[in-house]
Amino acid sequence: YGGGFFHHTYDPATLPQIVLKQIQEKPEEGPMAEKDFTPAPVKGSQLLAGFAEKSYPPVKGYIETELKRGAALDLLLSREEKSAPLLASWNYGKGRVAAFTTDLHGGWSREWIRWTALERFWAHVFDWLRPPGESLPPHEVRINLTGSRVVLDLYLYADGHEGSQFRYSVGGQGRKGEGVLTRLAPGHYQSALPISAPGDYRIALVEERQAQRLSYPTVGYTLAIDPRAEMVRDEFNIALLERLARSTGGEINPRGDRAAQPQMEIHRTFAPLRFYLVSLAAALFLGEIVFRRFFLPTSS
Repeated sequence: YGGGFFHHTYDPATLPQIVLKQIQEKPEEGPMAEKDFTPAPVKGSQLLAGFAEKSYPPVKGYIETELKRGAALDLLLSREEKSAPLLASWNYGKGRVAAFTTDLHGGWSREWIRWTALERFWAHVFDWLRPPGESLPPHEVRINLTGSRVVLDLYLYADGHEGSQFRYSVGGQGRKGEGVLTRLAPGHYQSALPISAPGDYRIALVEERQAQRLSYPTVGYTLAIDPRAEMVRDEFNIALLERLARSTGGEINPRGDRAAQPQMEIHRTFAPLRFYLVSLAAALFLGEIVFRRFFLPTSS
């Protein structure tokens, strides 16, 4: 496109010779003499739609090129032999681009620099280039550690979200997770996040409204500690003490009269030991007699 030349080379060292040869070749047309070329807006231009000015200042020169197939012509320069684009635009997917074929430092565009509508013209062009999208409603995202759970709260300060569904996706520490926020009240949505390991995480929010998907700014969150790990607390763990007391039949902070009463009845029984002691003494006496009679030597 544009009447240019292409030279394919495998060795960068040959580039100077290629450039020199290109310079030595005589162009088919002589250099264009500077004169006034008045741009004309093209009917049906999407880029210039809504711009109030209908006449544009002339230019003294431009970079001659051809319109690429599929591009839109917005400002046209008319010449005797053919026309050339001054402003062209292109749409591809969600992206947009515009090409302006003259300078903006006053060489060919002296009249444009003096043009009172120049600032509004470029503001209109850049507004068109900005990706189209629905503006986000006023909102606030809060992430808190509640007990051992990381909880996300989304607050919306605008109406019109009754039929919307909000989804989240979490990434970080080599893990991924996603889910749906639950509506707790008008404008208040909440969900527990699948975050348990300490580290840095990124949470993306998406609103699904009918057939549209509206992406909210990504939120960062850092979990400093493992919420499941045992750690020193500033206060007593009353909930744990209550569970221990219930499982063992006890009670937390009983009243004074109930605390003084014994919780268990103790029964005491007594048994005489005389019979066992007399039997033990008799057994020892007989054992000594047997030992002396059979095991000790007798004197002559």
